[in-house]
Amino acid sequence: MAHDVSIDGRAYRVRKPLGVFVLSAATLGMYWLYWYYRVNDDMRMYLRNYSIRPLISTLAIVGLFIALPL
Repeated sequence: MAHDVSIDGRAYRVRKPLGVFVLSAATLGMYWLYWYYRVNDDMRMYLRNYSIRPLISTLAIVGLFIALPL
Protein backbone atom coordinates (compact mmCIF):
# COMPACT_ATOMS: atom_id res chain seq x y z
CA MET A 1 0.00 0.00 0.00
CA ALA A 2 2.87 2.39 0.64
CA HIS A 3 6.45 2.76 -0.40
CA ASP A 4 9.41 4.74 0.85
CA VAL A 5 11.28 7.53 -0.93
CA SER A 6 14.48 9.21 0.13
CA ILE A 7 14.77 13.00 0.07
CA ASP A 8 17.94 14.66 1.35
CA GLY A 9 18.99 11.41 3.00
CA ARG A 10 15.79 10.97 5.01
CA ALA A 11 13.22 8.28 4.25
CA TYR A 12 9.59 9.30 3.80
CA ARG A 13 6.62 7.03 3.27
CA VAL A 14 4.29 7.66 0.34
CA ARG A 15 0.81 6.59 1.36
CA LYS A 16 -2.02 6.06 -1.07
CA PRO A 17 -5.30 7.83 -0.24
CA LEU A 18 -7.38 4.70 -0.81
CA GLY A 19 -5.19 2.75 1.60
CA VAL A 20 -5.56 5.45 4.24
CA PHE A 21 -9.34 5.43 3.76
CA VAL A 22 -9.65 1.63 3.97
CA LEU A 23 -7.41 1.34 7.03
CA SER A 24 -9.21 4.25 8.69
CA ALA A 25 -12.57 2.59 8.13
CA ALA A 26 -11.28 -0.77 9.38
CA THR A 27 -9.84 0.76 12.57
CA LEU A 28 -12.77 3.12 13.19
CA GLY A 29 -10.67 6.21 12.50
CA MET A 30 -7.66 5.33 14.61
CA TYR A 31 -5.37 4.89 11.58
CA TRP A 32 -6.40 8.32 10.31
CA LEU A 33 -5.16 9.88 13.55
CA TYR A 34 -1.86 7.98 13.19
CA TRP A 35 -1.60 9.09 9.55
CA TYR A 36 -2.30 12.71 10.49
CA TYR A 37 0.45 12.59 13.15
CA ARG A 38 2.97 11.00 10.75
CA VAL A 39 2.25 13.50 7.94
CA ASN A 40 2.77 16.40 10.35
CA ASP A 41 5.99 14.82 11.60
CA ASP A 42 7.23 14.30 8.04
CA MET A 43 6.45 17.95 7.22
CA ARG A 44 8.32 19.08 10.32
CA MET A 45 11.40 17.07 9.36
CA TYR A 46 11.31 17.98 5.66
CA LEU A 47 10.85 21.70 6.27
CA ARG A 48 13.20 21.63 9.28
CA ASN A 49 10.58 23.71 11.06
CA TYR A 50 10.56 22.45 14.62
CA SER A 51 7.74 24.77 15.61
CA ILE A 52 5.40 22.28 13.88
CA ARG A 53 4.19 20.05 16.71
CA PRO A 54 2.55 16.86 15.39
CA LEU A 55 1.24 15.69 18.76
CA ILE A 56 -0.40 19.04 19.53
CA SER A 57 -1.96 19.10 16.05
CA THR A 58 -3.34 15.58 16.49
CA LEU A 59 -4.71 16.34 19.95
CA ALA A 60 -6.40 19.45 18.55
CA ILE A 61 -8.19 17.30 15.96
CA VAL A 62 -9.25 14.79 18.64
CA GLY A 63 -10.52 17.65 20.81
CA LEU A 64 -12.50 19.03 17.88
CA PHE A 65 -14.24 15.68 17.37
CA ILE A 66 -15.07 15.53 21.08
CA ALA A 67 -16.29 19.13 21.32
CA LEU A 68 -18.47 19.19 18.20
CA PRO A 69 -21.17 16.79 19.47
CA LEU A 70 -21.48 18.76 22.70
